[in-house]
Amino acid sequence: MTRTTGAVDISNSQRADVANKAGADLFIRIHADGSTNGDTRGLSTLYPAGNDWVKPISTPSLTAAKIIHSEVLLTTGAPDRGIVPRKDLSGFNWAKVPSVIVECGFLSNPTEDKLLATDAYQLKLAEGMATGILEYLRGK
Repeated sequence: MTRTTGAVDISNSQRADVANKAGADLFIRIHADGSTNGDTRGLSTLYPAGNDWVKPISTPSLTAAKIIHSEVLLTTGAPDRGIVPRKDLSGFNWAKVPSVIVECGFLSNPTEDKLLATDAYQLKLAEGMATGILEYLRGK
């Protein structure tokens, strides 16, 4: 865990280094998305792919992303924005362990912003992620 409050001064490469030094089986980042279009909503899961830095972790990261994404969609009923490969994120590019980012919804969408602030929805997100993570780890 690299953040327990809103005011944390740690770079994405430093976050990846925490996972690397721990020898983590999976590095999962939990985010909320944003858009200039306030109607945009839904859940996506990102994984590292598309460059030589992440080649060793791309396949297991995609496996984890598929499982976690599916489970979070099941528990939340959120609109599905898909599983997205990314080669331009420093947190992925510095990672040496399988990594995913769950984009839990859009803070720029007023309805999702309110939903994301509720304990009940946060619990659904956590349950889906936990189920997916455990399923991924059992399959390793």
